[in-house]
This record gives sequence, structure tokens and C-alpha cells, in this order.
Amino acid sequence: MTADWQREIVELHEFFEGWLGGSLADTDGSFGRFEGAIVPGFTFIGPDARVIGREDLVAGLRAAHGSRPAIRIRIENPRLRHEAADLLVATYEEWQECTPTVTGRLSTVVFGTSHDGLEWMHVHETWIRPPAGGATA
Repeated sequence: MTADWQREIVELHEFFEGWLGGSLADTDGSFGRFEGAIVPGFTFIGPDARVIGREDLVAGLRAAHGSRPAIRIRIENPRLRHEAADLLVATYEEWQECTPTVTGRLSTVVFGTSHDGLEWMHVHETWIRPPAGGATA
């Protein structure tokens, strides 16, 4: 299970890049990659300290299809911080480029484990490099 967490982080962010960039089809099947990965009760704390629950995050991301056609996302420095029988905690840097803006976030993810694999339970992001002008995206 240990190696799977790194792959899951990268693959979900590849989904974000394809979804926001518009290269993925706007279908339930494509969107299911994200929706199926996050558990009921999932919470996201953005680098601006806003807390977003699962339902609002799903609705917002679904509506954002193709909204950032030039976006590029890369993951750097993934580290496993804790592993128990049914829980993993990891950190990673998420770098987003949408020319000319480059932002960086340090993210902490809490994964649950089930017979289906890893499930995203919670994500908390902190700015490494915020966008110029104080934008919060």
C-alpha cells in the first residue's frame, strides 16, 4: 500500500489538470475519477483557510471544467508522514502554472484505506508561493 499513495496523488492531480484544462471529456465517467476518490465527509482546507465540504467541492469542480485551459500541475517532494493499518498521512508540494502565474502549495492529505484502495479523507494546503495580487485560487 505504501507505494500506492504517491501514485494516487500524482494521478488525481493529472485528473485536475485534464479537467480544468478541458482535455478530459465533460462526462460523468471522467468526473467519476475525482468523485469516487473522496469519501463522504471529505474536507478541504485551502491555502486561504477556507474550509470546503465534499458537496461544495464536487459542485465547484464539476462547474470548472475547461476553465483553465493553460494549467499545468506538478507534484514534488512527496513524503509519507504516518502509516497505520487503515490510515496514511502524506505531504507533497503542488505547483500550478497558468501562464504567467506560478503558485505553490504545501499539501497534507489524510488517506483512509479500504478493500478498494486509498480514499481521500482530508486535504489541507498552505501557500509556498501565493499568486501575485492576493488571489486565493
